[in-house]
Amino acid sequence: MERMRLVTLTMQDLAQPMQDSAEPPKRSIMELHGLGAKVWEGVDAQDYVKQLRDEWESRP
Repeated sequence: MERMRLVTLTMQDLAQPMQDSAEPPKRSIMELHGLGAKVWEGVDAQDYVKQLRDEWESRP
């Protein structure tokens, strides 16, 4: 009787869809929202872009 129960449990387990452990979980781009915000804290966007463009002028 115990062996039959074990076989039944095994069959039920095998009938479940397998989850591929190699497949990474689905992620959302929104998880990155706000990441690095402190890096840009206090930096004026226009001044930053102007600085980058000025660097282009000085490159050979």
